[in-house]
This record gives sequence, structure tokens and C-alpha cells, in this order.
Amino acid sequence: MAERQGFWSERPRKGGDDAQLLVAERVHDLRHVGYEELRRRADTETEVEDVSGLEGKRYKRRTSVKRMSREGAEELRVHVSVVGLGRLARLNPLAEQVLLATPDGEMVGEYTLASEGNDPRRYQMPRGRSRGS
Repeated sequence: MAERQGFWSERPRKGGDDAQLLVAERVHDLRHVGYEELRRRADTETEVEDVSGLEGKRYKRRTSVKRMSREGAEELRVHVSVVGLGRLARLNPLAEQVLLATPDGEMVGEYTLASEGNDPRRYQMPRGRSRGS
């Protein structure tokens, strides 16, 4: 797969590497849980854990499972995100991943645009000729 370029490319964020590892750890655990267990979790509230990164910094990891149906077939939408400890941190996750699980045991990822809407490069004016020339 080609690496994303330009506006959608990854940008460095403090704690982003730790957050990606914490999301990957949770996704790995969820891939080893059966569909029926995930289905039971869909009836509960979002699971929120306090976790530590490799450097010892504290984060909150949220895991939610929601039931969906597409063309009559049931699917589960699994959303895992890691945020800092700030008051508004939930609005700007450091890392997140969305998975879709089907009754036949398949679990596939879905690309999300986490935290890219506030990328400062979006608001930079192109460099070049000035308007006066």
C-alpha cells in the first residue's frame, strides 16, 4: 500500500507513538475474543481504562462495541481510541481504530481520519507570488 502524502500524511504528535501501541495492543486482544463475547459487550457501556505508555505517561483507552445491521446481516462496530488526560482530550484522540466484526469470525479494519481536521498545515497559505505583483 502506498504511503499517504500531503494533507492526510501522518504528523508527529506528542504521545502518538505510545497511543498507537496501546490501540494495537487492545485490537490484538479483541481479535482473540469470540464473536459471541463481542456481541455481549455490545449491550454494555463504553469500557474506559487508565493505561500507561512505554514512557510512563498516563492515557485513557476507550473501547466500545455497537451492533449494526447491513442488508439484514448483523455486524459489530468496534471502536478503540486512546486520549490524553485533558478535559477536552476526548474530542481529539491521539490514536483510534475502527473494526467491523461479522458472525463468521472476520474482523476487518476501517480507515479513520482521527485528529486530522485540526492539522495546522490545512490553514497554511501557498507560497509563491504575492498578490501585488
